[in-house]
Amino acid sequence: SGKPGGIHLIIIATFSVPISFMTGIIEWKQKYKGVKVRIFSRKQVLGLVLLGIGITCSLWYGYHPDVLKNAGGLRIVFLVLNLAILPNVIYLGYLGGKLVFGGTH
Repeated sequence: SGKPGGIHLIIIATFSVPISFMTGIIEWKQKYKGVKVRIFSRKQVLGLVLLGIGITCSLWYGYHPDVLKNAGGLRIVFLVLNLAILPNVIYLGYLGGKLVFGGTH
């Protein structure tokens, strides 16, 4: 018995989002002098969305650990929310790669 391993990963990843977010802001202020560029705004919004989804999924599972065992609409919504993390993280990585290797435009 116990929690599925994926839930542990979501919880760990959710706790790492604020650290990543803050290091990104520090780097932005140091390296780019805090200049407002669309790519940074996108990364900030997506980071907050990612944090929101992670907190929602973590708390939801914490209060209703049987959500994955029950068939029905709530299980589907829970799974869709978890799957929504993936494109968000992929796009955040893409934007980060553009900053590191391809500029801010």
